[in-house]
Amino acid sequence: MPTTDKYDAIALHQTNGCNYGIGPGYVVQWLKDLDREQPFVLTCIARDTLAGRFLTTIKNPEELAERMYVFCSDIVDQGCGSVEILAEELASTHKLFFWWD
Repeated sequence: MPTTDKYDAIALHQTNGCNYGIGPGYVVQWLKDLDREQPFVLTCIARDTLAGRFLTTIKNPEELAERMYVFCSDIVDQGCGSVEILAEELASTHKLFFWWD
């Protein structure tokens, strides 16, 4: 891909959670807001999936896990099983993952 801008890549792939009413524009805005508070890099960008890692220690993993769950409930409901477990994973791995099924 001829860009180093992760948001351009998201727009090109049209990453979305359309089954939850979440379009690519909202995904980009939500991630830009997150990036200002908790910088990250993305290692995977696809139509319904994003993955990456945070570049700094996560300031408040519990609050971030709750926000991530509201943004993409599948990461808990079809993934780790609880917001508490997600917070623990965030604190220990610094990885982020979104998947809208």
